[in-house]
Amino acid sequence: MKNVEIIYCFICLISSFSLLAGKEKKIVNKGVACCYLGPINGNNYPHYKQSALKKIPSPGFLDRDFCLCEEYLFNESVCYEPSLKSKNWGFCSQKIKGEYSFGGLMEQSSLSEHLDSAFTHIVIDPVLKVDLSEQKDMQLSMGTHVKILGELGEKYFVQIHGDNGNWVSKESLSKIDELKNMDEVRLRAQIVAQARKLIGQPYKWGGRCAFEGHGYDCAGLVKTAYMSCAKELARPVGYQRQMSTKISFDDLLPGDVLFSVNKHEKAVHVAMWTGENTVIEASPISMDVREVSLEEAFACDREIIRKGRVFYSDKTGDYSVSCAKFF
Repeated sequence: MKNVEIIYCFICLISSFSLLAGKEKKIVNKGVACCYLGPINGNNYPHYKQSALKKIPSPGFLDRDFCLCEEYLFNESVCYEPSLKSKNWGFCSQKIKGEYSFGGLMEQSSLSEHLDSAFTHIVIDPVLKVDLSEQKDMQLSMGTHVKILGELGEKYFVQIHGDNGNWVSKESLSKIDELKNMDEVRLRAQIVAQARKLIGQPYKWGGRCAFEGHGYDCAGLVKTAYMSCAKELARPVGYQRQMSTKISFDDLLPGDVLFSVNKHEKAVHVAMWTGENTVIEASPISMDVREVSLEEAFACDREIIRKGRVFYSDKTGDYSVSCAKFF
């Protein structure tokens, strides 16, 4: 998202959801909670056609569409500012590493009072269903952090709310401590393997969830693959660019990334290098998560990419590929 668009977002938020109350620390109580920005006015949100739209009742903006800008998963801690003018909505954001904050408008019903919990495991399946018996089943998306209350044979008891939960297969979860102690070569391979599990998922701007009707954008895919391996990243591609370390093409290793950047080093797309001359990306061209050759992903010759030459130009300028790592 362009800087001017971000500024516009907050102008809209202030005008439509003025008189925000004090910030509160909350925790997501649903499988996924969606944040929205808007209202859409002309082309002020160029990606809204590739996003999910929602009409949010707010003073002065009735029956106007807002577009999905971010998704937070079950158990994620967020900062919430309730609105004094809109009873059921407020502004929700999340800081990554205490610095990279991004968010949007969210329904209060998606959040509960924050309780500190020592999470022990991470969901590594695209979608994990937890049977809550008489209640509606709970779905957990890849990258969700959970606490295990017990184990029996090949199953873990996953905590949902309080002592509520159920038994799931151990193969659906990874231990956080084991991931953090894994050597870099194995961890890189695991990150690529996690990204491959999401091939075929639909492209959805602002998304990072495998539930039906949801999907991933380019940075959401990268964030999810890393998050499911206990490495924390921001989702917006620009923040991922800031968090990374630039490397040469010849130094790329599995799990590293390639950014499409303009002459000002502003990133607009990111793809994951597999180490086999292919990349995994959530593509707005094919509208899904795919694994394709480097040449097909960027529609140019490998040497152009390797040398950092311009591979694409449009009315906004010239673009080249910048290689980077998060390790």
